[in-house]
Amino acid sequence: MSKAGREAVAPPRASALAGSGDHPTRLSWALTDAACAGWMVLAALLARGFGFIPSVLDPDESLYLLQAREWLRGGWPYVAVWDMHPVGAPAIIAAGLLAFGESIASVRLLGALFVAATGFLLFRITVLARCGRATGLAAGLLYVAHSVLPGGLATNTEILFAPFVTAGFALAMVAARDLLEERRVPGPGRFGSIGLCFGVALWIKQVAAPEACMAFLGLTALAVSKGGMPVPGVFPRALAFAAGCALPTAATALVYSLRGDLPAFLHANFVAPLLYVAKDADVNAMVVLRIVLASLLQMAWLLIAAAAAALALRRHRRVDLHAVLVAATMLWFAGATLGIVLPGKFYAHYFLLWVPPLSIAAALGLREVVVRMAPRRPGVALLGVVAIIASMPVLDHLALLGRRGVGLRLPDPPRAAAEAVSRLVPPGETAFVVNYEPIIYFLADLPLPTRMPLWQQLAGDYGGAMGQESDAELARVLASRPYLLVISQPHWRKVRRSAQHAIEAALEQGYQEAGSVQGTEGVVELWRRR
Repeated sequence: MSKAGREAVAPPRASALAGSGDHPTRLSWALTDAACAGWMVLAALLARGFGFIPSVLDPDESLYLLQAREWLRGGWPYVAVWDMHPVGAPAIIAAGLLAFGESIASVRLLGALFVAATGFLLFRITVLARCGRATGLAAGLLYVAHSVLPGGLATNTEILFAPFVTAGFALAMVAARDLLEERRVPGPGRFGSIGLCFGVALWIKQVAAPEACMAFLGLTALAVSKGGMPVPGVFPRALAFAAGCALPTAATALVYSLRGDLPAFLHANFVAPLLYVAKDADVNAMVVLRIVLASLLQMAWLLIAAAAAALALRRHRRVDLHAVLVAATMLWFAGATLGIVLPGKFYAHYFLLWVPPLSIAAALGLREVVVRMAPRRPGVALLGVVAIIASMPVLDHLALLGRRGVGLRLPDPPRAAAEAVSRLVPPGETAFVVNYEPIIYFLADLPLPTRMPLWQQLAGDYGGAMGQESDAELARVLASRPYLLVISQPHWRKVRRSAQHAIEAALEQGYQEAGSVQGTEGVVELWRRR
């Protein structure tokens, strides 16, 4: 590259769309980095606060919580508590329990803080692209509000890895800005740091891989087309990026190898997920279609506004940071879509992967509209429109909670079951939750009788499908004769036939019914050892 090409050049004049509209006023403090970080935390706590109340929002969250609890007590994931997800989620939750105390509210608070972190990073990406602080705040608030969509209130993997995926795109935007404004091509070190962000996301859940690929593809294409990077220069950068992506998982594998538990780590992280993907989903095509359509409708305003940003890009004649940001959100959205589709299961919380890129694109699209409707104060008008759109999913969520009333005006069934179990189980004994909520072990502070507390894996169909010896483990648990068996009648039909026979034989030979409680969907029976 010539000396002139390496010299810094003045940033191009921002377009009307990219202009911030953030003229210095007495309220400018409200758009500073510190203030916007505070707005994200406040918005996350307000939007997700009522989600602190129910004991169960998602069984996966309950499983991560049990893994975290056992880890703090010396029992490592996969060895003490089995799962097919990476260790990132239980590791982060264990840190949250240490910081805030061992409670469900601590886990939900952790989720709210991660949502706020993602929102703030979306704000920073928009500011880095010189699209304005008001637009960045709009993007962050749209994300925070839409994080409460079905499946989003739980502190699940999609919530936990979102800040790291967003950080990866933020570093990529910094590299793009340096490339366009200073003609500085990102080197392998920059690509390695971006890869490390995605590596932490992969350490939490493998579905972040397509988003990582899209980030690498976009930045590499920009470096080749606008930075003059020769094509062979892609290879060292690809190696650095891959090394960053692999580092957290490789380091964890090394620790498990030193402990002598590498086979359990490899099976849970690589073999079991592939077997899970190969297993047919337990929902029919019509249910999948309904879930997809529901997700599209819930994000309709985001999709429409994002389409406006994409259409505006067609009128954009030059490749500047605004154009790069819109293109990045499109690549990000494509990667998120692959992350949703590839597992082949289509659970509602998978669609949360769409929300970060759509939030940025929607903020840009809404600004395209309001800058023409309110040219004097586009930032204020934008935030007013965003406040209306952001309130929709939050109010819908509050209305749903009000109708159900679980933990508010109606009892919380898993808590009631845990209280009954606590009264019946004497010190030194434990219960076996056959086919109900595993959070009972946590609420009742009971030791785990099995390394597979998620009943769908132990007594359902998924354990055998993922290469686990479920029948052998169930036989071992029943042979240990736990003091109490907790059986949900509505879920009994979902227990596999071989497990039903083994449990019925154990009940007949050594248990008597000790009572029942009203569960989430019906009666939960409590059987005490004779």
